[in-house]
Parts: sequence; C-alpha cells; structure tokens
Amino acid sequence: MTISVSFSKEIKTKKINCEYAAIDSLSLVYPQKDLYKKSSTAKVTLKGSDKYMALERRWWFWVEPVFGDGTYVSSERSRPHETHVLLSTNKSQTEHILMLPLFVGDWRAFLHGGDKGIELGVHGGEKGSAKPTDQAIMLVSKGKDPIALMQASMAYLAEMMPSFRLCNEKRLPAFVDYFGWCTWNAYYQEVSEQKVLKGLQTFKDSGVQPRFMILDDGWQDINAAGHMNTFGTNKRFPKGLAPLIEKAKDNFNVELFGVWHALQGYWGGVNPRGPLAKAYNVIAKQGLKPCNMEEQEIGLVDQKDVFRFYQDFHGHLRTQGVDMVKIDSQSGMQELCRGGVPYVSTMSAYQKAIQASTQTHFEGNLLHCMSNTQDVAYNMSASTAWRNSDDFYPNQPHSHSSHMVINAYNAVWSHTFACPDWDMFMSGHYTGAYHAAARAISGGPVYISDKPGDHDPNIIKRLCLSDGRALRSAGPALPLSKRMYEDPKNGNQLLFVKNTNGPAVVVGAFHCQFEGKTIIDSFTVRDLGLRGKSFALWYARAESFSVIPSSKNIPVSLNQLEAELVHVVPIDNGVAALGLIDKDNASAAICSQGWDIDGSYRVQLKDGGKAGVYCQRKPSRVINDQGKSLKFTFSKDGLLVVKLSSKTEPLIAIYW
Repeated sequence: MTISVSFSKEIKTKKINCEYAAIDSLSLVYPQKDLYKKSSTAKVTLKGSDKYMALERRWWFWVEPVFGDGTYVSSERSRPHETHVLLSTNKSQTEHILMLPLFVGDWRAFLHGGDKGIELGVHGGEKGSAKPTDQAIMLVSKGKDPIALMQASMAYLAEMMPSFRLCNEKRLPAFVDYFGWCTWNAYYQEVSEQKVLKGLQTFKDSGVQPRFMILDDGWQDINAAGHMNTFGTNKRFPKGLAPLIEKAKDNFNVELFGVWHALQGYWGGVNPRGPLAKAYNVIAKQGLKPCNMEEQEIGLVDQKDVFRFYQDFHGHLRTQGVDMVKIDSQSGMQELCRGGVPYVSTMSAYQKAIQASTQTHFEGNLLHCMSNTQDVAYNMSASTAWRNSDDFYPNQPHSHSSHMVINAYNAVWSHTFACPDWDMFMSGHYTGAYHAAARAISGGPVYISDKPGDHDPNIIKRLCLSDGRALRSAGPALPLSKRMYEDPKNGNQLLFVKNTNGPAVVVGAFHCQFEGKTIIDSFTVRDLGLRGKSFALWYARAESFSVIPSSKNIPVSLNQLEAELVHVVPIDNGVAALGLIDKDNASAAICSQGWDIDGSYRVQLKDGGKAGVYCQRKPSRVINDQGKSLKFTFSKDGLLVVKLSSKTEPLIAIYW
C-alpha cells in the first residue's frame, strides 16, 4: 500500500519540482490566517502509515526518538507537546514520508499526535506580529530510503532558508579532533582553579593528557538569584581565568581551553541592576529559570544589543586565553521570552550574535548545548558542533542504554546541519567501556568528565592517538536504514549504527535493553551498502578476526551494557587493511592504502601500535618507510600483525 499525506482547510500545499534523486515528491505547506489564532491547529491525514519514528521535544532543550505502529501518536513523555521530525513508512517499507516543521517571522511550527489524530500548529508571535501566509511552515517529502530522504530534504531546505547551511558546507571546529576533558561530572558547580589543576595533574600521572578542556558551570561572577554580574570570575578563581589557562597550557599540554556559559549569560540571565545593565539594555521580566524551570526575575539582553554584548563578552574571554565556548540553555529562550518578547526573532538574533563572536574570537570553536529545537538548528549558518542528547548521568542506571538510542536516531536529523556530539562520559565508570565504544565511532568529539584519579587509561588510549588527537571517523554514525522504525530498547534486537572509514565500514552494536538477557542479532554486508564477494571482519572488543562471503550474515552476541565494534573491510585482490587493531576505531587509523607498482601493498597509518592486515598468502617480508624489515606474525586465518613504534604516520609495505 502506498503512503500519502493531506491537510485540512487551514493549510495550502504547493508541490515543488526538485532534482534530488532521493526525493520522489516534495511539497511545501502554507498556513491560512486562521492557523495563527491561539490554540488553532490544522489536521494532518496520513494514509497507509504502518510504522513511524518521530523526534519529540523533551524538557524544552532536547529531542528524543519515539517509535510506533500505525499513525503517529505523541508519547506521554513529550513536554512540551511538540514534534520536530516525523518519518512514516508503509507496510513494505518501500515508501517513506518525512515531515519537517519550520519557522517564519515570529512563528514556529510543530506537530502533535493526539486523540484527534496528527495536528500541525504554530507557537510564537506577539501582538502586532505579521502572519506570513506566503512563507512555508512545513516541508513534506517522499522517498525510498529514509536517511537519503532526510539528507536530500535538508539540502533543499538549506537552499530555501538562508539562515542555515549544511554541515558539509561549514568547517569543523578544531577542538573536535582532540581528546578532551570537561569538569562537569568531576566537580559540578563547585569547581575551582585548584581543583582543575589537580584534575589535570592526575591525567598527566596516568599517562593520558587531554588536548582540549571545558571549564563547565561554576566559574562565573553571579548573584544569589543566578544573574550574571560581570564578565569576570568568582572568588574560586581569584585572579581571573588567565593564570589557570596559562598553567593548563604550559604544564599540562592543553591546546584549546574552553569555558561554559548560558545563552542568556547565566541561568537567570544578566543582572538587571548590575554593571552590565549600564552598558546594555537588559530587560527585567518574570520568566522560568531554565536550569530548574522555577519562576523568577530574568535579565535578558535586548536583541538590539546582543551582538555587541557577545562581541564584548567573548572578546574579554579571549584576552584571558580562552579558545572555545560551550553555550548552554539555548532552547530555553521560549520560556525566557514569555510575555511581550518575540522569542523566534530573539533566538535568531542571539544565534547570529554567538556565531559571529565565536568566529571572530575563537575561530569557530563553539559547542551548542541544550539546543535541540528547530529554531536553533535552522539558524546554524556558521557553527557545526551540536550536543546531540541530554547528559550522561552517572547515577541513573537506565539512562545509559537510552543514551545510545537517543543519539543514534537524533543524528538522522542533526547530522545534516551539524556534527553530532554524543556528550562526555566517565572512563572510570562501570559503563565506561560501553560509552567509549559509542564515542569511538560517533564522528563527534571524544571527551570525558572523570573525577581526579578516577581514570581508566586503557579505555582512553583505545580512543586516542599518541599525540592526543581523537581517532575519529570523518562522518557521523547513523542507524541502519532497515532498522529506522524499530526501537532497540524493545524486542530481541541490538542497536546497530554504522560509520565509514575509507573503503571500510565500522558497525557499532549496542545492547540497549534494561533486562539482562543475552541478545544475538546480525546484519549483512548489503545492509551497509557494500558490494563485493568477500570481506574481512575485525571485532574490536572481542579481538576476533574472520573472512566471510558477502552472502553470510554477520552475527553479534551481547549482554546487558555491552558493545561491539565490527570493522567490515572489502578484500582487494587478497588483501584488506584493518588499521590499528589495538584501537576501538581501528580502520579510522588508516591514512591511505593500496597496491604499488613494485607489487607491494602499502598502508599508511596515523600512529604506531598494532597494525592488522588480512593477507590471503603469507608475506615474505614487511618493511617500513626507511626500507627496514619489520617483525610480524601471521595466523592461519590470514591475519598479519605488525607492531609499530609510536610515530607520526608510519608506513608499511608488504611483499610476497
């Protein structure tokens, strides 16, 4: 049965001719004026829907995936009741419909599935706001593959909306390529200069040093109401940030030093009666404090002054030696602006301001956080790093498996305009290895929030190169298209996400169910989009190697809170380079590979370690780039292993 969508009389649609191969049809949705009335919604009729995956808003700041059969119904956990992305498919999963609500002017669209079926509504607008019925408030597209459909639809949106650009059109911030440390779980808001230095010292003593760090919440000059008083520090940083940053860089090899702050300055905004209020127009109003949603006085810098405010704020931080910022509480703007402040245009002004100032002062080293709404996403014209989920919660046992599912499916949307950050974790935590596997192939930043001395150096070293760079895949980890509508938290299945490292595909398999039963699941080479007759497999956690024909299923067996990383490598005339097999993301360690004119097979690697290569025949010798013969082992199943000393981009040449 085919799948289709139609709307009630409050909506007009316009079919668009676009040239994206993944899109079979695309329409833009335009509201009539009645839809802009308070509590008014338009009915959305979806026929032929057998399954859906929706990204619902959670606690103002985040989105999470929900799965179901038939026509979409919002989950009880959705708060506020808004959906930003809806994917539906027919019974044979040969057709998929994507709905993406948008924003125009001071209005922002959303979907909701309730007793009356699916409804399209709008939020925002203040008295006197224009009602732009000539601008689309939603995109609806149809195609044969859900991920390709998302990518093509977002590419069309980027052409239509000049307020944002696709991720591959923007540069990645430098911090993404380094291994890092954030102070949050180590100290929370009780952080101090001495505590930061103690933490950096324990890293140094353990033999692993972060190359970037984030000084999280707890450093700013605030009052009792949670208002930001000045651009300066509190008494726990008595001489400002400069002395700490100088020591971190000189003594502990920190390359990029970042600090946290909220979008509005601090959780309660800027002190309306403090020194900053004399330099900028600060609007004092009642609102909800985003960290706990308690009603209190909020100090909000007027959008007319916010560009200057951020240039001054970030300029001050730069003089202290700060290299990057993590900006939190971004999607709380909706509640901060209640009562007379047009929040959609205010959000746009704030996004332009922070992206401009971070480009000016920090070379674009900006991490968006608590920001999973479309009024942030579709304003990201210059920035790319985006926290892709709610926090890592060390004391909430059920949160860890959900964390994997949320990040994997949120990335279906977010990877198109951002580099998804799966958040920090704690290497010494009992789930450290589980989270490390996800970060290894996420394609996003790799950073931890360890308490001083509570490190697992073995876990960390599997994620990093010897120079402190993260061993990162170039693109994002995404769920398999065939599993788009299946909830890995239920049933007898694992979560499978894949990423690409040159010709290799690495599949992350995660046990995401709360019960402790063993799950045996499998995927195929065709599920990965690979073609060929045979493939080499490297199971990074089990340290197991095999060669399989393309027709054979690839099995994975996991217990609760276990993960596996399976590197699937096409065999090239009897050879397949696996990479550094003492790393989680082994195949990402390969710079280049291929046959040379002298009949050798050459592999250039990013670092030293245990290099693994499948060879159909036993080599006669292996040499390095200086022509020196190297010792190697060769197993009966064809696995060649060469131990290389730590060195930048070592080369091995294999001869027969």
